[in-house]
Amino acid sequence: MDDQSTANCTVGADGGTLLSPANPQDLGVGFDRGSRARRYLGYQAGVPVASSTMVLHAGVAGIYAVATLPSARRQGIGAAMTLRPLLEARANGYRIGTLQSSELGYPVYRRLGFRDVCRFTLYLWPAGD
Repeated sequence: MDDQSTANCTVGADGGTLLSPANPQDLGVGFDRGSRARRYLGYQAGVPVASSTMVLHAGVAGIYAVATLPSARRQGIGAAMTLRPLLEARANGYRIGTLQSSELGYPVYRRLGFRDVCRFTLYLWPAGD
């Protein structure tokens, strides 16, 4: 994100100074610069409050697992957690971004310019069956 961000949070990725622990590669896949999967942490007042993942494959930047703590919602942080990876993908030549949305995130992604291409139904198997 740049200084023009509307969210009151900072987002770090891929071994940047905003990640912890001191050696982000110790966290596993997605924190090293060579990985196609990149994970992001969003901080507010120095406390991690959000995360997201981007997977780069076949010319497409896929955004996954965008999550914000309930106490930090409705402040633009989810949008920042989506926009930061997309801006990085664009800077690296990617022109297509995709994601699947929950009901909670749908209005956020629409405001960012995403449009519906298809819909699918997610079925959950009840516990104990």
